[in-house]
Amino acid sequence: MVIGPKEPVAARQRGDLIKEKLAKLELVDKNHLKLMLCEVDSFVIELCCRWQEASMIKLLSKTSEFSLINEKLSGMWKLNIRFEFMDVLNDFFLSKFYQDDDRAKVIEEGL
Repeated sequence: MVIGPKEPVAARQRGDLIKEKLAKLELVDKNHLKLMLCEVDSFVIELCCRWQEASMIKLLSKTSEFSLINEKLSGMWKLNIRFEFMDVLNDFFLSKFYQDDDRAKVIEEGL
């Protein structure tokens, strides 16, 4: 499912999400010591737009530190422009390519 526009989304300025009414705090089980942060749908869509065309990558080698994996892949892929890499969990990663040629190269050639 594609959410939002295909144009790149500008980086969001840091700010108070509650004050801007983009998120709210709710009590869990009516306990004042347990708070849950709930996002407004428009804010979630804004966050998702950035990763809408990302590729899911599963590493089959032994687990390494995230920064080492990112550096090693950058050297191996030799892409035209930078890419973003995000650790999802359990050796799965999201990779965002900013050129279709770079994405195709990684998908076709792999590691």
